[in-house]
Amino acid sequence: INVLGAGAPSRNEDGSRTDDPIRPGEYGWVSLFEGETRRGWEGSVPGDWKVLDGHLVGRTGDLLNRWCWADFEAHVEFKGTGGLLFRVGSDQTGHIGFEQPGYRFDLGSGELSTADGRLLAKADSGWSADEWHVLALAAREGTFNVSVDGEPALASSDTTSPLKGRIGFVVDGEQLRVKSVRARPLDLEDLQNIPADNYYCY
Repeated sequence: INVLGAGAPSRNEDGSRTDDPIRPGEYGWVSLFEGETRRGWEGSVPGDWKVLDGHLVGRTGDLLNRWCWADFEAHVEFKGTGGLLFRVGSDQTGHIGFEQPGYRFDLGSGELSTADGRLLAKADSGWSADEWHVLALAAREGTFNVSVDGEPALASSDTTSPLKGRIGFVVDGEQLRVKSVRARPLDLEDLQNIPADNYYCY
């Protein structure tokens, strides 16, 4: 049942409907950014996130994707500094009916922390903010594994935010550029409803 899509459809900045269905690709991967618009992404106010030269670019504020995930794997191609947010359960548009602070992986320092700043683990960052990198994050129940450019960066566990939540980015004055974002649910063989009727949640 598509509970979250009930009522009159809302529209993105580009005029597209926000309730268009997800079309999972090969092996369950879903592209969350198509390189042309902010379709499917909601930014905080104030915030300056925009699409520039085919990239998501921001210096202030946060930007959350409208879909939420339980156990998932995400790949992000990025350059600069900022934070990758995940398991975030608050939503200013009311699509998600619960509050959950979520987690932040700092793309500059390599720190994984809870939303209230409690440090869970720290990677040996060593990657340059002036070059493109590929981050891979796997979140399964209360365990998290992060690799950067194919090399394991950290493994940690926590149960502060156990529910499904949204993926996003946060920046604090330094520029972050994101070339691509894709995600897929883990343990596909255990799921019987892919693609799901509920467009927001996997």
